[in-house]
Amino acid sequence: MAPLALVPNVLVVNPTVPARTVAELIAYAKANPNKLNYSSAGQGSAAHIAMAAFNLAAGITMTHVPYRGTAPSVGDLIAGQVQVTMTGVLSVLQHVRAGTLRGLGVSTAKRLAVAPEIPAVAETIKDFEASQWYGLVAPAGMPAPVLQRLHGEIATIMRSADITQRLATEGAEYWDIAPTEFRAHVAREIPRWKIVIEAAKIKVD
Repeated sequence: MAPLALVPNVLVVNPTVPARTVAELIAYAKANPNKLNYSSAGQGSAAHIAMAAFNLAAGITMTHVPYRGTAPSVGDLIAGQVQVTMTGVLSVLQHVRAGTLRGLGVSTAKRLAVAPEIPAVAETIKDFEASQWYGLVAPAGMPAPVLQRLHGEIATIMRSADITQRLATEGAEYWDIAPTEFRAHVAREIPRWKIVIEAAKIKVD
């Protein structure tokens, strides 16, 4: 019915990893299979699935290390206990700017306005996209005029200064697409992520 927000992920590595680009990370992982460990907020989390998608698209293997939350996942990455993760921009951009992590790529199709210096992973792996997204759905059969009205009202709220500011503090941005596009996106996402989850044998504990 109404898309709400996109939360871009950023592929980051500990600075000890000898890779400064996505291509170099892929080459290093291929030359050193299973040497790299990647962290996530937990088994089946958004970061786990995003990294599984990256590994599958790149044709590489890394070992998953699940944590209980994003903070300890990023903390151990900074400390060098693990080497890689791909998680929400808000959780890692400050560390990239501080030099304690190295940002290799963003998960959106294009570079982010807040970090134009970090390339999109898609610049190396064609069509790669692995962002978190949020939206509102309605029961099947809701009349089109009602859907359009609700979408319009929600869009007005999402474009307001207060919401825009709140989204920015969460590392998110308003996802401004039409209801028909949103439905098509959801329809594409289900089989796409099913392939990743099955290939990586991801199960929620």
